[in-house]
Amino acid sequence: SMRRALEAGKPVHIGTIKTIASSLGAPKVCDEVVSKALSHPAGTKSILVSDKEALAGTTLLLNEHRFLCEPACGAAIAASCRLETVIPNYSDATLVIIVCGGGNISYDLLHMYEEKVAES
Repeated sequence: SMRRALEAGKPVHIGTIKTIASSLGAPKVCDEVVSKALSHPAGTKSILVSDKEALAGTTLLLNEHRFLCEPACGAAIAASCRLETVIPNYSDATLVIIVCGGGNISYDLLHMYEEKVAES
């Protein structure tokens, strides 16, 4: 809903959330969040990643850092891999990604997501 709100310049109701990164989903972003994002001096960009990319980010954190996180966090990692397509000269900037485990993940869920993504 944030991506669509940024495109529309106002909050937009998106209906059903259909992603394994479910904690990122909100049917509608509140007015104040959209207003602050649109008026931020540095601008605000939205990078849309697929469930497959979000799961790859989750797996990367688990394999390389031994940190199990939910796909919403993996989506942030996946998006960071595409910054050069969205932010010119991003390599000159400092990048901070807040990584949290979240309550929406377990090894069983991770395997279920892997199966779901493999089927799509």
